[in-house]
Amino acid sequence: MPEPSPASVKFPFEKKAKKIKVLKFRLPDQVRDTETLMFDPLTQSLWLVSKREEKVRLYELPDFEEDTEGKAIFHQELPITYANGGDISPDGREILIKNYANIYYWPRLPSQTIAEALQRPPLRLPYQEEPQGEAIAWDSQGKGFYTVSEETDGAEAEMLFYAPLKKIAPDANDGSLAPRSPGFFGPTPTN
Repeated sequence: MPEPSPASVKFPFEKKAKKIKVLKFRLPDQVRDTETLMFDPLTQSLWLVSKREEKVRLYELPDFEEDTEGKAIFHQELPITYANGGDISPDGREILIKNYANIYYWPRLPSQTIAEALQRPPLRLPYQEEPQGEAIAWDSQGKGFYTVSEETDGAEAEMLFYAPLKKIAPDANDGSLAPRSPGFFGPTPTN
C-alpha cells in the first residue's frame, strides 16, 4: 500500500488499505525466518537477511512484480546471529543491521553493491538495549535512525532516535573503515 506523507498524518493514524500489493518470492535453498527486509534506493532491489542461523544469510530479490513469484539470490553469510532488523539509508550509502544486542553499520561506496559493502567488517555502534528491540530505520533525510521495541510484559514499546555525533567516511579506495571510538551515534528517547 502507498506510504502516507508524514506531513499529512495526524496521530494516532489509522487508514484502511483498499488494495495491497502482494510480493511472492522463494529462497533458493530452504524456508528461513527472515525478519530483515531492506530496499536499495540505488538499484530498486529488495534485500533479505535470515535470522536464526549462527551466521545469517544475505539474499537479494532484484526483480519483484505483483502476481509473479520472484526468485531470491543467495549472496553470502554475515558474521551476525539473530538479525531482526535492517535498513539502507535514503541515499543508498549506509547500511544498518541489528540484532537484540548490537547495531552493525557499513558505509557503501557508490560503485559497490549491497553484497560488496557487507563483505567488509562492520562498525558496531553504541546501542541502548531495549526490552525486545525488533526494528531499525533511517529517518527520511538519512540524518540518523530509529529503533523500536515490541511491547513486552506490560512494558510499552520504546522508540529511540540515534543522531550522528561524529561523521564517518569510508576509505575512497576500498571502503574500509578506520577504527573509531564509540559514540558515532547516540540514543535519544522520542517520547
